[in-house]
Amino acid sequence: MREPNSGPLSRLKHLWPMIVGIAVIIVFALAMSRPAHSQQERPQAQNFSQSFPQNIQRVQAETPDTRLRPIDWDAVERDLAIQARRNLSSTQAFASQPNFLPVNGASQEDVAAARLPLLLPRIRLAYTSPPEFDGAERGLFLFARPNFYTATFYVNGAMVELMGTRVIHVRLPATTQSQRVGVLLNSENGFVTRTESGIEMSFDRYGASYTITLSCDDMEGDPRCLEPDYIQSIARSLEIRGGQSGE
Repeated sequence: MREPNSGPLSRLKHLWPMIVGIAVIIVFALAMSRPAHSQQERPQAQNFSQSFPQNIQRVQAETPDTRLRPIDWDAVERDLAIQARRNLSSTQAFASQPNFLPVNGASQEDVAAARLPLLLPRIRLAYTSPPEFDGAERGLFLFARPNFYTATFYVNGAMVELMGTRVIHVRLPATTQSQRVGVLLNSENGFVTRTESGIEMSFDRYGASYTITLSCDDMEGDPRCLEPDYIQSIARSLEIRGGQSGE
C-alpha cells in the first residue's frame, strides 16, 4: 500500500523551495546584467510628466504675485457699507425691490475662499436651468475658486453668464475678435459688443475683470440681444456677495 506522502505531487512539493530559489537567482542575474541609465538617458515620458497640472500648480503657487491683479479692498469695503445702507433702507420702507437669487453650486467655503469680489445680480426671477424644463429651480449656479468665478442663470428665452477674474492674461470664454459683429457701447462703464451668439459686456472693477455674456434663443428678434439696455441693467444690479482679501 502506497504511503500518502510518497507520490509525485509529494516529491514536487519538497522540491518547490529549490525551484523558487533558482528562479529568483536567474531574475536577479538578468536585472544586474542590464546597463544602468544615467539621469539624462531616462525615457522622454518621464520628462513629459513634468508638464502635468501638479507641477503647474506648484509653479503658480511659488509665483502668485506675477499672475494676479491687486484688488482695491478699501473700495470694496466702502461699497459694501453703501450697499448695506441701501438694502436696509429698502427693507424698512417695504419697497418692492428684487431679491437676491438663491445661489446653487458653490459652498460657503468656496465663497469664503474667493480672493476677489463676487459680484452677483440683484434680480427677482431667474433659474438655474431653462424655465421651460422640468425641475428648473429659481436661482443661479455659481462656480467659485480663489481667483475667478462664474455664475450662470436663465431667464425666459435667454441665458446669462457672468465671469470674474483677477488672473492676469487669462482668456475668458467670451468672444474672439472674429466673432464680434458690432460695438454697441464703449464707455468708462463698460465695453458692449454684439456677437454671433448674443451680446456681451466687459468691464473692470476693484482691480478685477468681469464679463457678462447674454445668449438669446431668438438672436434676430429678441431686443435684449440687439440693444445694450438689458445687459446694462444686469451690470447695474450687481452687488458684492462674497470675497475677501485673505490677509
